[in-house]
Amino acid sequence: MNEPTYQMLLKKEEFRKFIDKKEKESLDNSEINNESNLSNEVNYYEEELKRVINSKTYKIGNIIMLIPRKIKQYIYKIKR
Repeated sequence: MNEPTYQMLLKKEEFRKFIDKKEKESLDNSEINNESNLSNEVNYYEEELKRVINSKTYKIGNIIMLIPRKIKQYIYKIKR
C-alpha cells in the first residue's frame, strides 16, 4: 500500500480503530514474549548460581579465604 492511500485510509475512523487494535495486540504479544524470555533467563541464572554455591570448589575456596577475610575485617575495625 502506498503512503497517500494509507494516509487517506487513516482518516476513516473504522480503519484507524482497526490499526490501533492491531498495534495494541502486537505490543501485548511482544510484552508477553519479553516477559517469558526474561523469566527463562532469570531461572537459568538462578540454577547456575545454585550449582556454583553447592560446588565443592566454591566451598573449599570459602574455607581457604576465611582467615584472610577475618584479618582484613579486623584491620578495618582497628582503623576506624
